[in-house]
Amino acid sequence: MNRPSKRVKVDSSVQKISSGEEIRTLLRSQDVDTLTRGLTSIRNQFTVKPDETISPQDSRLVLVQQWLNGSPGAEDIFTLWAGAEQRQTVLISLLLSVLAVTLSLLSSHYTYHSLGHPVVKKLLLSQWTRKLNSYISGSSNDLILSTLKLYNSLSAFARGRERKGVLEAFAWEIKA
Repeated sequence: MNRPSKRVKVDSSVQKISSGEEIRTLLRSQDVDTLTRGLTSIRNQFTVKPDETISPQDSRLVLVQQWLNGSPGAEDIFTLWAGAEQRQTVLISLLLSVLAVTLSLLSSHYTYHSLGHPVVKKLLLSQWTRKLNSYISGSSNDLILSTLKLYNSLSAFARGRERKGVLEAFAWEIKA
C-alpha cells in the first residue's frame, strides 16, 4: 500500500534574483507577464517562515538593502501600484505580497528598520490605506489575503512601533 510520493512542481520560468539593481530593472518593466513572474520570484525568495531566525548577514536582507538603497521607500513598487488598473488583481496582490515580505525581513534586525520605516509611513497615508481597505471588501480572495498579510506585517514591523497607526488605518466597519 505504498503510495507514490508526489513531486513538487518546479516552475523553470521563475528566476532567482541576485542584485538590487536586478530588482529595480525588473520593476521598470512594462510587460505585465514579466512583472508577474518577477514579483512572484521576489516574493518567493524573500518569504520568511513563521518561526525562522534571520541572521544579520542573510542574503535576502542584503538583497533588500541593495534594492531599497537604490529605491528609497520602495518607490518603484508604489509607482507600479498607482499605475495598476483595479482589475489587475494578480499584479496588485503580488505587489502587496512583496511589500509584506520585505517588511517582515526588515523587521528582523534593528539596523534595517531605517529602510522599512519610509515604506510603513507611506502605506499609512490615507491614499494607500483607502486602497488597502477597498481590497478587503472586494471579491478577489488573493487580494484580500495579500492585504491582510500586509496589514499583519505593518503591525508587526519594528516590534509594533506603528501598531497604533495600523489600528487606526484599518477599516473595522467593512463588511466582507
